[in-house]
Amino acid sequence: MIVLGYKYIPSPVFMSIKKIDDIKLTPDNSILYIVFEEFNIKLIDYCSKNSLLYAIKVSNLKELVIANYYNATYIMVDSKLINEAQQFANDYLIDSKILLVIDKEEQIEFCAKKAIDGVVFRDFIS
Repeated sequence: MIVLGYKYIPSPVFMSIKKIDDIKLTPDNSILYIVFEEFNIKLIDYCSKNSLLYAIKVSNLKELVIANYYNATYIMVDSKLINEAQQFANDYLIDSKILLVIDKEEQIEFCAKKAIDGVVFRDFIS
């Protein structure tokens, strides 16, 4: 299970980007963070074609399918979508890892019991 942003586990830095030029300003080995919006498709396509490490925050199953098409390293979801997202990942054997965005340590155990790919703490995402 992947745990990102937890105080006892070293994690790569998440850097929010909104345009291709932002990528040049990110530290090496950081994970690019993109909120799914239709106007971000060119940015997502660029990350995919250049095999960059990046995470896409999605809010529904359609966006998750699109994020998977573009081979996002991580697909981040909130609790309302987690069961459906993880089931999709399991059924289709996708390479992207599903991360639940969490606020409390106690949610790590919940996700471990539910066999969720991983978690990322909300306050860790910049």
